[in-house]
Amino acid sequence: MALIYKMPRKTLKRKTLKAKLSSKKQIIALCKKYRVTTSGSRKELADALAAMRSVYMTQKDKKMILPFLSNNVNKKIFVRDFKDKAKKMPKSGGTRKRRRRRRK
Repeated sequence: MALIYKMPRKTLKRKTLKAKLSSKKQIIALCKKYRVTTSGSRKELADALAAMRSVYMTQKDKKMILPFLSNNVNKKIFVRDFKDKAKKMPKSGGTRKRRRRRRK
């Protein structure tokens, strides 16, 4: 009797797209990136981002906050403009130090 050895089959791993909910740390990082307040719940942070900075957000960032948006006018605008290309964020005017001239 000969032993028959079966070779193991190579299994193909398929990537499934699951809707993973963003953690609060990720949303806070987005808020810092787009210069929005970082205090509040995930829903409040998502609403603030959508209301103030949706024009400047990339599609990847928009996908992260979409599940947390409440159904209001901002969400309708957000979804309507979802595929629009992101604009560049304006540079902050900041506080520039001015040099004082010394009087002689």
